[in-house]
Amino acid sequence: QRIKLSAAVPSGTRAVSYWLRDAHGQERLIATVEHEPYWAWWQLEVGDYALIARAQLADGTLQESQALPLRVIAYVPPNQRPPSGEVQ
Repeated sequence: QRIKLSAAVPSGTRAVSYWLRDAHGQERLIATVEHEPYWAWWQLEVGDYALIARAQLADGTLQESQALPLRVIAYVPPNQRPPSGEVQ
């Protein structure tokens, strides 16, 4: 599965980069988009993350979003779940 990422940016934005920070503090670039709309798709990966959008403005400055916490868990179809409903 994947999700669509988007960011509200000020006029004069030249590019938006989407970054994931993992539980160890390591950041990884997901995508850089250089045109409106500043959408990107992310293929979900199991784990705990913080999503950050960074906008490069026309004057060269960067604006950074607040980190959005994300948790992706493995999907277990209902017919494969234990009777107790607990999934490990």
